[in-house]
Amino acid sequence: MNIFCDIYGTLTDDGEHRNGIPNLYRICKIKQLSLTNTVYLWSGNGQTYAEEFRIKHGLLRCTAIGKPHLIIDDNPTIRPNWDSLIKTPDCLDKEHINVNT
Repeated sequence: MNIFCDIYGTLTDDGEHRNGIPNLYRICKIKQLSLTNTVYLWSGNGQTYAEEFRIKHGLLRCTAIGKPHLIIDDNPTIRPNWDSLIKTPDCLDKEHINVNT
């Protein structure tokens, strides 16, 4: 499964500032997910920041990208219910994460 995870406010305590305090529990969950899934870390601050965060926090199996501004797909109805794809950061706080729903 391909999982895309934001950094600010998801893996840090602050959704607005570059130097938010890392949420080590959530970072650990992302490490676990990356063992059996392809995980992309993204940030509105761009790929360089995401890459620095990835290395600093040992998320070595993850790929860092900048946050997309536009997604283009030949089949826009492939996921008519995008709500099932979008999870809030608190999903990482749960003991078990169901990545299939």
